[in-house]
Amino acid sequence: MVCPNFIKIYLLFNLFVIFFYSMVLSSFTLHYKTISIKKLLVFSNQRDTIATFQAE
Repeated sequence: MVCPNFIKIYLLFNLFVIFFYSMVLSSFTLHYKTISIKKLLVFSNQRDTIATFQAE
């Protein structure tokens, strides 16, 4: 027989792992989104400078 305390600890551990994993995943996706936004901004800035250079 498995004691109830072990089941409680196991469930708490599972909750902690799920919580930790979701936190890491959300921070990673947020970081990735900011990186892609920065790349898009840099790309648009380069395109604007090229357009102004061609206009002159």
